[in-house]
Amino acid sequence: MLESDGIYLIDNGFLLILYTKSNSNTKLLKSIFGVEDLSLINPPLFEDNILNDPDELKQKIINMVDYVRG
Repeated sequence: MLESDGIYLIDNGFLLILYTKSNSNTKLLKSIFGVEDLSLINPPLFEDNILNDPDELKQKIINMVDYVRG
């Protein structure tokens, strides 16, 4: 079961998808996207837009993505 405030990295074998729930944790949103509410994000978002200028949390996400890509 997915938590209602979670942000999930999904690997379907072809794509890595960062899935965000409607009431995602504001600290995570601020760190990853630079906003505190999903409605403030202007799609489309690509890896280069999200992961540039990494802080500690973004570096952890980069490490997870690199591991999954293996």
